[in-house]
Amino acid sequence: MSDNANETSSSLLDNVYLDSSDLLIARYDKWILALAFFENFFARYDSILSSTAKDYGKLVKHFSTDTLPQFEVSPSSNIAGAVYGSVNSEADPNKNVTGVNSFIELLKFRSSEDQGKIAGLETSIREQIIPEFKKYSADLSAKKKDLTADASKQRKELKKLGLHLSSSISKLQHSTQVFESASGTGKMDYKNDPYMLKRAVSLHGTELIAKEHNHMDFLKREELSLMTLEKRTLEFIQLIFADVSNRITAADSVFSRSFDSLSKTLSSIDLEYEWKQFSEVNKQRLVTVEGNDDISGANISADNKKRGLSDLSFPNDHHPATEPILEGILQRKEGKVNKKYVSEYYVITKTRYLYEFESNAPKNSTQPNTVLYLPECTLKSLNGPDNSKFKIEISGKDATQAFSVIKSTLILKTSTYDEMRTWFNVLSEVSGLMQTQEESRLDSPN
Repeated sequence: MSDNANETSSSLLDNVYLDSSDLLIARYDKWILALAFFENFFARYDSILSSTAKDYGKLVKHFSTDTLPQFEVSPSSNIAGAVYGSVNSEADPNKNVTGVNSFIELLKFRSSEDQGKIAGLETSIREQIIPEFKKYSADLSAKKKDLTADASKQRKELKKLGLHLSSSISKLQHSTQVFESASGTGKMDYKNDPYMLKRAVSLHGTELIAKEHNHMDFLKREELSLMTLEKRTLEFIQLIFADVSNRITAADSVFSRSFDSLSKTLSSIDLEYEWKQFSEVNKQRLVTVEGNDDISGANISADNKKRGLSDLSFPNDHHPATEPILEGILQRKEGKVNKKYVSEYYVITKTRYLYEFESNAPKNSTQPNTVLYLPECTLKSLNGPDNSKFKIEISGKDATQAFSVIKSTLILKTSTYDEMRTWFNVLSEVSGLMQTQEESRLDSPN
């Protein structure tokens, strides 16, 4: 099968996994900025309460566009065209309050109306309300720091695994070119065998995909955590405003109307409104959002975006040189005295090597235990006259032992005579014994 046989599969080298970490970090910044905004709002309001109507003007001046979080607004929203930094005195912002952005506009509007009013709540706000904002902001900053560190570490690991994979694929590309130029007849170092290099690609691909899955799971947890945190943060701000409203009502009925109205308006905002707007605008970049407002299927959405190695392709994935001539599990005798047999996985490649692995999975068996170059080996059938032993003896130098001069001998046993005959005949043909020893081929029993 050619490398282009599976035209619908994506390349293993494509960095297609989603990474919303930078988006989430920026999102944390916006909420930290929002908390800083409200903290500064109450700090300035506190100063106004202890000063004069002129000082109250500083609160209105505080509303500048560069201090606002400016959360995303879906194009389908009725307030998509809202402009920051301007208050239309002829319009009532109460009519369009749906999220944090529009509420800030309302807050600007009400602050302008209340300019000149003075109250004596400076001490309670300074000693109770503002510290709560500071503590909450510190908690959010700590969560953002942890996310930044974890995301950076995972990205570095993914990059490192990607480099390993790219290197393995390049080596496989070179190896298959060498194999093709030699028409598969020359002896190759087993470490450069296309079959072995394909196993390395599979190993690194499996590691990369596993890391991608871990990263996707990490992002899923972080997105869902941030979604919950946003609701809790907005609820926190609502409770603060409700608390201040109660204080104002108790202290001075003049302020009650303004802040009671603000608290009720803020409480009417759907706790998921900001996340829905954020998701709608950034749905192509988020792991847990498909393209609708329903966030109940977040887990399914994230899992559907994960890649699987079996669905992907890479250069020379199906090159003939990477496909074994024969492979399977055989029983190998342990030592010369010990009669015990152990199961190992054996492969005969088109470069005429015989490999012994602990298993067929590259992840569980990265390197062969034994490597024999068959043209340099001797082969003998140990089958009895009644075709009952099903054994093959192979002797040759083990390529994994660089300085060994003593030949290694493998005594292999199959389950049936037909299986033994198949292995023996293939080994004979690959090693060249069929051309030199007419009796080497085993025929079917009469």
